[in-house]
Amino acid sequence: MPAKRRSSNLSKTKMESFSPKERNFLGILTPSDLEKPEVAARAVLFLLARNADYFNNLSNTYPSLGLTNADINNAATLSYNQGMTKLQSLGFDKDG
Repeated sequence: MPAKRRSSNLSKTKMESFSPKERNFLGILTPSDLEKPEVAARAVLFLLARNADYFNNLSNTYPSLGLTNADINNAATLSYNQGMTKLQSLGFDKDG
């Protein structure tokens, strides 16, 4: 069984949450970079914005869901707390 990856920073953000291009853009070159408050804050804001964009696109693709802005913001926050893959597994994948 592979070792469980853990974060070592206050935001609990893992490097695996970002593509290599996103890591470079955010200045996350090593796991220790996420221990810097300014880098961790950028990372969290980026994840929240990326997830909100996903749910906004989902709302536009499936208007019958009737998602409000509050729903999108809440889903983005929940996806940050619980992990995006859990919410994407509900069956609405904008790329698939």
